[in-house]
Amino acid sequence: MARVALEPGAHGEPWFEQWWRAGCAPAASTVTETGTVRALPAVEAGVKRRVRAGETPGRGQSFFVARVRVRSARGRTSELQRQGDGKEAARRILSKALETWKATNGNGGDTIRGDWTIEKLADHWLTYRRQTGLLKTKGDLGVSSLAQMEAAVRTGILGDRKVYESGEWVLRRHSDGIAQLRLVEATGARLQTWLSDLEEYRSTEQIRAVLSQMFDLAVRRGALVANPMNLVAPSRRDPHEVEALTLTQAQHLCTIVDPDFRRIPGRRKPSPDLSEIVAFALGTAARCGEILAVRWMDLALDGPNPTVAICGTLLEPRPPHVPVLIRQPWPKGKKPRRLVLPEPVVEMLRLRHQRITAKRGTPPHPSETVFATAKGTLRQPSNLRTTLRTAVADIPELKGTTPHTLRRTVATLLAHEINSDVAGAQLGHKGALDAPTTITDRHYVASRNCAPDCREVLDLFFEPWPGEDEGDGLAAVLAFPAS
Repeated sequence: MARVALEPGAHGEPWFEQWWRAGCAPAASTVTETGTVRALPAVEAGVKRRVRAGETPGRGQSFFVARVRVRSARGRTSELQRQGDGKEAARRILSKALETWKATNGNGGDTIRGDWTIEKLADHWLTYRRQTGLLKTKGDLGVSSLAQMEAAVRTGILGDRKVYESGEWVLRRHSDGIAQLRLVEATGARLQTWLSDLEEYRSTEQIRAVLSQMFDLAVRRGALVANPMNLVAPSRRDPHEVEALTLTQAQHLCTIVDPDFRRIPGRRKPSPDLSEIVAFALGTAARCGEILAVRWMDLALDGPNPTVAICGTLLEPRPPHVPVLIRQPWPKGKKPRRLVLPEPVVEMLRLRHQRITAKRGTPPHPSETVFATAKGTLRQPSNLRTTLRTAVADIPELKGTTPHTLRRTVATLLAHEINSDVAGAQLGHKGALDAPTTITDRHYVASRNCAPDCREVLDLFFEPWPGEDEGDGLAAVLAFPAS
């Protein structure tokens, strides 16, 4: 019988051989040159090849050998064999050996099949991303990225919803997902209809990205011929304008968050924390989590060019990936950067250090975050956003301002006054000013370890607000509070 050609990473059907010790073979036996005995009893059902017999010391009268042809992912054909006391025992042992072979020599073509459901593929893809990490560079995937991917899978693709039961929030399956759709049934038309319905009440940008990666994995593993997401029309976006404050509005904000401005007669003066964080945000354009993760040891305030190292960020709780608020020892993008600080921000940091030292009787520990709470613990980014939103709620031109609005505000001013590359370097975007364009840039020139000096432009934020009747802008922010 002609052998069936095997594809790389596949294996054929197993066959079995029954071996007999010398002197124990049936009557229809012949003696070979090596002294072994080869018997030819009737072929049992399921035995693909002829039954052979021979002598193997230390065995009983007979045993079975199970064999199967395999072909590795690189095209090499070989034979895998295992033996057992009976045919079924040999089959089980060979099956376990095949599983091991698939993991080490197969190409994964049979690890994903077209009859899998989307739910099964999603679980497989999440496990794959946890194990492989980043796609384009070496490194582990951040817990925040994993949490976002899993949220897109659970609440978007599979249709899970949070339900409050027995005093806690749990996920329950709803009917608006495609969990039970099989891969071969996931056509471009079906996905387009589902995504169009989903867009009526939620964004599908991340869902589309995750689905495309899931189907790409299925294509690479041989379960699908093409990615059906390539046939889905892109989502339609509403016209979007970058929301940033003007220079005058930023100066107005500095006045609004001033503790003297927010003070209610007859009550204690508000904490200067908000005004100092706003000043730091306008002087650095750092992200909210990065600002609250800056430690005293990250500051270098002495010398002609005072700087701060942005080398970490806060991760807000996202169970089970992030159970509590923690400081991650690297920022977004995993590349630390150093920023030159304007003089008003430097003076604010010095006064804050003096105030904390005077209140506690001892200087803050170098590893403590600069904008920690009164108890010295990490400050919740969500609390900062709420405090800022409350402070500007009654100002129509500033209503809706968030810490990220300040980041866009600094980027807009730097792009208009200098150029977009300098703005990107200040924000920590990849490729800004350091995008390799030649062999020399790519292989011989080290990247910048400090953003350009933009103090002349950033100082504009700390000038007096033109709408003030009196005062000096951020003077109240930088003033040592009265005891």
